[in-house]
Amino acid sequence: MKFKFLNIVLAGLIFSASCLVNVANAGVIGIDLDGNADDYTTSTSSEWTLGYEFNLSSSASVSGLGFFDLDGTYGSTTVGLWTSEGLLLGTVNTINHTVTETLTANGQWMWEFMDFSIELEAGDYVVGTWGESGSDFIFDGPITQNTLAYTNNRSIQSGNFSFPTNTGLYIEHGYFGANIMFEDSVSVPEPSTIAIFALGMIGLASRRFKK
Repeated sequence: MKFKFLNIVLAGLIFSASCLVNVANAGVIGIDLDGNADDYTTSTSSEWTLGYEFNLSSSASVSGLGFFDLDGTYGSTTVGLWTSEGLLLGTVNTINHTVTETLTANGQWMWEFMDFSIELEAGDYVVGTWGESGSDFIFDGPITQNTLAYTNNRSIQSGNFSFPTNTGLYIEHGYFGANIMFEDSVSVPEPSTIAIFALGMIGLASRRFKK
């Protein structure tokens, strides 16, 4: 009976550790959509590389780059991250990266994210996307800003993936096709630390019961 109790405790600790692992891996979407569907305008284009410029007031860890998706269908799509001066820091593409679907905050559409890891210092950056067969984008509606501060829209009509040099075109708010995901800043215990603690507690309890 005592050992059955120990097994239950161990199972509970392992389950708790797995939950904490999930929390640790959660990401924070840089720009999200929290308005009603009719607040926004949506479109699709293969002529433009579209994105936005943002500022980081402190260093941050990037965990993914992604793009806006209207209906779950997309072709070869590239997302890039630059400094505000145009230095390319990296790209991801749907052809050679696993794509993970994440609902927008209002539950109306999707963000499609791909793993991309980089440490960014405080400063100004640009994220942009282009789709070979057309990429979806959205604008004119309310946004939520997380970790970053949105500063300007970015675009260029080039017919291919390019650094979006133009700012402030046509609309006051940004073209949200491209997006970025940051690692969650919430501090949680490492899974290995939890496992060691759990095994130690089980060992001590076992010795006590044997006596």
